[in-house]
Amino acid sequence: MIFVEEEIRFYRFGSIFEYQENWYVYFGYDPETGKLFAAKILDERLTRSLQQMSMRYAARPNHPLCDGLSLHFCILTTDEVKNRAASFHRTGDVNLDGGISSLEKTLNEADTAKLKEMILNDRAMPPTLVNIVKMLNE
Repeated sequence: MIFVEEEIRFYRFGSIFEYQENWYVYFGYDPETGKLFAAKILDERLTRSLQQMSMRYAARPNHPLCDGLSLHFCILTTDEVKNRAASFHRTGDVNLDGGISSLEKTLNEADTAKLKEMILNDRAMPPTLVNIVKMLNE
């Protein structure tokens, strides 16, 4: 993980990076566990599918999909990713083996604030991620 730590050391909450032709928004990194916290930015087609699935399961809150982060997402407003979802599915399980590249793009303030609020107020979020965001707000 040292290689990845070196690659992400200048990233901040809301930085957008690319890994294996997918875009991600960076939330934070826990050096103790080696976990990188990021949300995959879905393309427009997958965003629509996720929105439809979310509406379908909204009326079934006891369904197993509703317990985890599978249906948790944020529709972004930043120009480069406008109307695309940042999906929280597997947020704490982003396993990168190097080869990530900065797109030198950052989410706008509204998206950053919305994501932080979601992380801090959603009980399904990984506790380590919640702590990372709390430290950012101090």
